[in-house]
Amino acid sequence: MINAETQNYREILNEYFLIKKEMNPSYSLRSFARDLDLPSSNLSSVLNGKLGLSKVSAEQITTKLKIVGSEKEKFINLVLASDARSKKEKILARGRLKKHELREKKEIQEDYFKLISEWYYYTILELVTLEQFESDHEWISKQLGVDKKTVNEAMARLVRLGLINKVDGVYHSTGAQLDTTYDTPSYFIKKHNTQMLTKASEAVIHQDVAKRETSTLTIALNGEDIQYVKNKIRTFRNEIDKELMERAKKKGANRVYLLAIQFFDLLKGNDNETN
Repeated sequence: MINAETQNYREILNEYFLIKKEMNPSYSLRSFARDLDLPSSNLSSVLNGKLGLSKVSAEQITTKLKIVGSEKEKFINLVLASDARSKKEKILARGRLKKHELREKKEIQEDYFKLISEWYYYTILELVTLEQFESDHEWISKQLGVDKKTVNEAMARLVRLGLINKVDGVYHSTGAQLDTTYDTPSYFIKKHNTQMLTKASEAVIHQDVAKRETSTLTIALNGEDIQYVKNKIRTFRNEIDKELMERAKKKGANRVYLLAIQFFDLLKGNDNETN
């Protein structure tokens, strides 16, 4: 798959060459040129930036590398934006690339919003790190209590977002941190939090008390201390997160738990206050 951040067709060609070489250490640039049906000297000059490609050659390369759909369109436009003979053709290709880039960003943003709103995505990211994890979608489905179709879609989305990868049929965590810089609409956050509260309610009813802890504190306080409490909760959450990650590295992880702390106003009469 062509990286959304790649804006140079030479880098794309080199990526494909390195992938083939990784699979076969004896694979050479001459072999790559043969597979692309190009003179090896020409391919070397193209990769070095000394020679450009024509639209015909670009289409030929996408056929040989089995690059299809929007990725094929992008590759050809990258070639035209760089090497087209007419200035007009270069400008038109750059315009098409801009539209493609906006479309890619929208697709990634939609994927991200979906991840934020559904509880099982974060659970899968932790599940993958367990010692007993199995890369079988049926097994994952049973662990989560969701249908296999949902698991299929979730795993594909997590791979697409670079949060997990799949090598030889086995899923691995990439260790990538979730990017929360998107302007996430509150609907998605509210949906996620509502789902987690529902899961917590189910745990109160169905889980053995030895396997859970549910406690509450009702206390009178000054309104100016609300932010103070919120900051203390966040500090506690971050501290215990770091501690448990270190303990898991030493002992190994075999469970996925949710820590939920609720802190909210119990008095409806304060709903209309502005501060």
